[in-house]
Amino acid sequence: MQCLFTYRADRDLAEIGRFIASDDVSRAMSFVAEVRQACRRLTEQPKANPVAVTLDGNRLRRLVFGRYLIFYLVETDRVVIVRVLHGARDIGRILSQP
Repeated sequence: MQCLFTYRADRDLAEIGRFIASDDVSRAMSFVAEVRQACRRLTEQPKANPVAVTLDGNRLRRLVFGRYLIFYLVETDRVVIVRVLHGARDIGRILSQP
């Protein structure tokens, strides 16, 4: 099983990295790498996390990673990382945007 990041998830990680880098560039790089590794580990037990929301008929699961929420889809042969968002954000509004 493989792990795939959507464009939006990649963009989320880039924004998170830029935010952290304003204080500590090396921590920004290591944090983003840790998030990506946690996402890749999802392929080992992809259904271990709860379904958080149904969006456009798709059941998004959620992994909590510190203060961040990783939303993903489980498909037959892959895990698709849809978004990586800080838990303090308006998750419902963000996920409902096209």
